[in-house]
Amino acid sequence: ICDDADLAAAVPAIIGGATTGAVQRIVDSAAGAITGAHGGSITVVGLDADVVTLRLSGACHGCRFTDDTVRRVIEPAVGRVFPQMTVVVER
Repeated sequence: ICDDADLAAAVPAIIGGATTGAVQRIVDSAAGAITGAHGGSITVVGLDADVVTLRLSGACHGCRFTDDTVRRVIEPAVGRVFPQMTVVVER
């Protein structure tokens, strides 16, 4: 799980506003080890105003724990850097 040190490492690349790459780095830092260990991945596929859209693939697609991972791991990590952002999963 991502800690503040992981986020601090991503911040220099994202000062000045959210970009798809910056948010992807946060997602990877927060959940990459969890999803990768289970053969899945989570990709930022959209960034529109204050909404981040994620695509789940591999083992993450259809996994019953995905909602928990997004709500308990990814949303708080993104929110610490970009509190105005809402995270949604592509359905």
